[in-house]
Amino acid sequence: MRRIVSVIVTMARPHELERLLRSIGQQHLCPDVTIVVENLPQRETAEVLKRHPAVRHLVSQHNLGGAGGFAYGILAALADGATHVWLMDDDGLPLEPECLDLLARVIETHHADVVAPVVVDIEDSSHLAFPYFVSGRRITTREGMVGLPLIRQFAHLFNGTLVCAETFTRFGIPDYRLFLRGDEIDFLHRVRRGGGLVLTVTDAAFCHPSGAAETVPLLRGQLHAVVPPDPRKQFYFFRNRGYLVRPHKLLAQALHDVLRYSLYFLVVRRGDWSGLHRWYRLSLAGFMEDFREIELTRGDGAVQPRLRAPQSEACTPQH
Repeated sequence: MRRIVSVIVTMARPHELERLLRSIGQQHLCPDVTIVVENLPQRETAEVLKRHPAVRHLVSQHNLGGAGGFAYGILAALADGATHVWLMDDDGLPLEPECLDLLARVIETHHADVVAPVVVDIEDSSHLAFPYFVSGRRITTREGMVGLPLIRQFAHLFNGTLVCAETFTRFGIPDYRLFLRGDEIDFLHRVRRGGGLVLTVTDAAFCHPSGAAETVPLLRGQLHAVVPPDPRKQFYFFRNRGYLVRPHKLLAQALHDVLRYSLYFLVVRRGDWSGLHRWYRLSLAGFMEDFREIELTRGDGAVQPRLRAPQSEACTPQH
C-alpha cells in the first residue's frame, strides 16, 4: 500500500512554513503524514505547528543545514513506513492542488526513482526559478517547456521532489557533510550514476524564490556564474562545488568553472584577485574533502577556516 510522507526542512521562517502547510493541506492527493524538521527551535515555529496538530515536529538543537535536515527527515519517514517521500524547503509551495497527484501518477506509471515538478519563480510563475538545460537550450520560462511533458535524467531537487523509499536504500540519503548547497546535486548524480530514473514533470510546478539574483551573465550570456551574495552561502557553494568534481568526475564543469570565475572576479569585479584566490582555495578544499567550518572575520566578506563542527552554525537551509 502506498504511503506518502512529506518532509519539510525549516528554520526561523514561521510565515513561510504556515503558508506551505496550508498549501499541502489543499492538495487533491494529501500526504499520509507530514514531518517538519526544524533546525534550532523557535517559539514562533512552535506556534505555527500548534495550528497543525497532525504534523510531526522533529527538533534539532544543532543546525543540521539543509542536507542534514533532509537526511534526518528522510530517515524518520522511512522509519514511519513511507513508500514515497515528498521533499521540500520551507520557502516554497506547490503552485497547484494537483501537484502531488501528478507526481505520484508519473512515478508509478514510469517506475521512476525520483520525480520532480518544474520549479517556478514564486513571484512570477511564468518564469522558472532556475534554468533548465534541454538539448543544448537554456530554458528560463514555462513557455519554453511547451512540448516537453517530461525531462529525463535532470531535476532541481528537494523542491517538491517525490522519491521512492527504495531509492534511498540504493543510492543513500543527502550527505550531511555538505550542510548547505550542493547536496541536491550530489544526490542527483548518485542516482543517475547508479542507473536510477529521474524525471521532471513539466505539468506540475513548485514555487520557489528565483535564483536569478545569484546568476551573473558572462560573455554576453554565453556563460553564467552563480555567486551567492551572502559570504557564508558563497563559502558553502564554492567549497561543495569543488567537492562534487571528484566523486562524479565533473572535469568539464571544473574547466568551465576556471573560466567563468576567472572572468567574474577579474573582469566583472575588475581585478578582484583576492576573490579569485578565495574561490580557488574553497574549491580546492572541497576537492580535497576538507569539510572544516568557517567564520567571518572581516568586514569585506573574507572567510577563515576553523575546526568547529558545522552543526553549530546558524545558517538557514536553502539550496
